[in-house]
Amino acid sequence: GRHGLPCRVPIGGMMDRKTWSKILFGIYCLVMLWLLYGQRMGQGSNMPYWQELRGNLILEPFDTIRRFLWVLRHSSNRGMVTHAIINLGGNVIMFVPLGFFVPILWNRMEKFRWHFLTMTAIILAVELVQLFSLLGTCDVDDLQAGRRRAYCQVPACMQQCPPAETTGTCETGPGASVRTDFQ
Repeated sequence: GRHGLPCRVPIGGMMDRKTWSKILFGIYCLVMLWLLYGQRMGQGSNMPYWQELRGNLILEPFDTIRRFLWVLRHSSNRGMVTHAIINLGGNVIMFVPLGFFVPILWNRMEKFRWHFLTMTAIILAVELVQLFSLLGTCDVDDLQAGRRRAYCQVPACMQQCPPAETTGTCETGPGASVRTDFQ
């Protein structure tokens, strides 16, 4: 298929690419909900709500990244190092599939500006839910990283297309093409 997904899957008949993508996207969303919120349910503290909320809000750019990089360079505490790796790498790995599902499921999202705005809005919503539900930290670094991920997920073939591309497509595999008109 155009995005690397099979066009037809023999599961009790044939399914088209859109149906297959919706099923995979649903599974991905359930896993994301569990990873983001489900694991932390019931882990409350004795602090008043607004005090805990303020403690879960990090507005200083690059503060979390700087702290985790310091841990990776200087700490011998395996638990802290593991936490830093999971936080830095996991945050990126968790949202990369979203950047690929969005344009597959909604054609309008193939245009860069819509993809970028949608990814930014989704990540902002995740951060705000984490903040107000007290099930995580609302970190400006996560929003910045999410916006960079959206920018970097413009199809890789953009770099492989000839500068005088006139067809608006770039071949990425046998019979596959990706739109390059990201106005």
